[in-house]
Formats: sequence, C-alpha cells, structure tokens
Amino acid sequence: MNRVEKAIARHNSGFGCAQSVVSVFSEDFGIDEVTAQKIALGLGGGVCRQGEICGALSGGTIVLGMKFGVSSMDGEANKIAKEKVYTLGQELIRRYREQTGAIRCNDILGFNMNDAEARKDGHARGVFSIRCNKCIQDSVEILEEMLGRE
Repeated sequence: MNRVEKAIARHNSGFGCAQSVVSVFSEDFGIDEVTAQKIALGLGGGVCRQGEICGALSGGTIVLGMKFGVSSMDGEANKIAKEKVYTLGQELIRRYREQTGAIRCNDILGFNMNDAEARKDGHARGVFSIRCNKCIQDSVEILEEMLGRE
C-alpha cells in the first residue's frame, strides 16, 4: 500500500484527517505511528470540530515540522528551521487551496462541523468518505512532492 492508500484506509477505519496524514509520514522521522496519531488527534474537524483549518492540511504542517524541526532546544537553530517550515507551509497551503478550493473544514464540507445533526447528515450522504478522503489524498501527494525535492 502506498501512503495515500494507507492514509485513506486509516481515515475509513475511524482516524481523523490529521491523524491519517501525520501517521503515514511519522516513522520516516523517528516517530512511531501511535505517538503521531495521538499528537494529531485534536486537529480533526477543523480543530476539535470547530470547522477551521482542515485536518489534512494542519496534519501536513506537522509533517513539515517533523522533517525540518530541530532536535534540540537551540533557539537560534529553531529560528532558521521555523523560517523554512513557514515558507514551505505557505506553499503547502497555497497548493492545497488550489486543489480543494478552500482550507477551512466547514467550507470544504459545506456544513458546520460543530453541528451534530449536520455531521450525522454528512455521514449519511457519504460526505466524509468522499471529500475528506480527497483532502487526505491531496495533502499526502503535495507533501510527497515537496519532501521529495528537499
């Protein structure tokens, strides 16, 4: 299974978009998958179902941090790493927005993630399996391309 297939399978089994994206890259950076999915847990539904930044996208920014963050508490080294991650993160966000048409979960899904009835209706209509899986695919593919050139 490639990363996209793995991430979508995780999402379909009950993990959130951010968890699905972060966990398929984590071991490349010395972080086990369970720890990665725990770190990304609260980002689902646009951060705890608030409908804000899509979990697949915010998970992507975590992946950039795992790749380019410093392995120490050196503030000066962190400043350099932060600039790199912010620059790459801006590219990720731009490309993701171009592919999905939006970056906010509520905008992508077309309803308020904090509304239990809307979520129930979204599940019944297959919105999560269609739209979220496409967002996960887009995030993973953009990240693979970006990390492959670095």
